[in-house]
Amino acid sequence: MKNKTVLFILILSALSVVLIITDISLRRFSTSETAKIKGGKDFGFNFLKSGSGSKYIKIFRIEGVLTTAGEESLFGFRGGADYYAEEIEKCSKDDMIAGILLRINSPGGAVCASQEIFNALNKFKRTTGKPVIASMAEIAASGGYHIASAADSIFAGAGTLTGSIGVIIGGVTIQKLIDKIGIEPNVYTNDKHKDIMSPYRQPTAEEKKIMNDMVKTVYDQFLKDVKSSRKNKFKKPDKELFDGRIFSGIQALEFGLVDYIGGYSESLEYLWTLTGNTGEPVIKTGDSENFFVKLLNESLFSNNIFKTISKRIEFENSPSLKYLYRGDLN
Repeated sequence: MKNKTVLFILILSALSVVLIITDISLRRFSTSETAKIKGGKDFGFNFLKSGSGSKYIKIFRIEGVLTTAGEESLFGFRGGADYYAEEIEKCSKDDMIAGILLRINSPGGAVCASQEIFNALNKFKRTTGKPVIASMAEIAASGGYHIASAADSIFAGAGTLTGSIGVIIGGVTIQKLIDKIGIEPNVYTNDKHKDIMSPYRQPTAEEKKIMNDMVKTVYDQFLKDVKSSRKNKFKKPDKELFDGRIFSGIQALEFGLVDYIGGYSESLEYLWTLTGNTGEPVIKTGDSENFFVKLLNESLFSNNIFKTISKRIEFENSPSLKYLYRGDLN
């Protein structure tokens, strides 16, 4: 057992050395020249040389369930609304950025997370006058749609799952179970609503009203955001669009939730042309990790199915307001 532990530590140390050398090499490569990516392909590298004098498109990949802090990995936190908001703020100060492309593959998540990114994008557009285009992948629902609505135009795939405009909060009541097995919880509060949403008892009628009123307030803000962003583009009554139902990309185009049917390449080429550029798009990703660090994280840590499902269940059952479509497990 001891020998296996030593061997494991040695392997990790060797991997760390390789990653450090690779990172240094990639940084030298990434600042050596401006790269033009034919067909809008993005290989995960930071290709653009700082101060090269070339206009470029900044790409942000927003994936998975949205939280403010992001996901902790072997190399620290990755993603998260705090990270995206900070990076979008930096874009406002970079004269070489021609526009921002959002590649969204998310069912939404915490209300505060999508609000933070939504507000950061609107501030970028307001202060720079530069365009933002959203490109939906497999899913851009609820909070994912909230973020997309901040864009000047939205692309979706024909089979993209989107919509789910609404707010959800919930929990589990185990009162009948603990009564059956003879457990009696003791909870002490200063007033009657301090333990609202407690799993140990059923909610009262008054508490249900309190929660529904709160959900409606946050829902009204969601509606205000998407309507102000999309203006008069919606082609169906509110009750047929904003009741939480989901849509395919084709339906979303028909009903005015998106503007074009197309993928990543089409949205990138559209934005590149919109900004007055010709030829092949020049891009820079918003991912601070190099390709090999990203690959190691995703292969060894992020894609563990049991970890992913448990984190999703934990998030869904946390007492927080969410713009979240619950029909898939990411």
